[in-house]
Amino acid sequence: MPVECDQSLLYIVPQRISRNAETQERVFFFRSAKDMDNAMLTITKGGNLLFSKRFSHLRPPEMERLPVLLTPEQLFGNEPLRFHLEELDHE
Repeated sequence: MPVECDQSLLYIVPQRISRNAETQERVFFFRSAKDMDNAMLTITKGGNLLFSKRFSHLRPPEMERLPVLLTPEQLFGNEPLRFHLEELDHE
């Protein structure tokens, strides 16, 4: 299954995952495209939100490690996993 990111990330690794892996926890690595404070990372598939995580600060030189638990039902279908970062408003 392909793994994609938009312009908010420099890249995501791995770029493909197997639906048939025995373990349901997947580990992804990414770098943000710019400095971000109070950012939200989301993972969607076919328009459905599968995972989200808030980060207090992200910088492009720093690689982030992201363990994600994905069920076989969430990985069903041909749509790619899509990663997106968004800076949230400060309160």
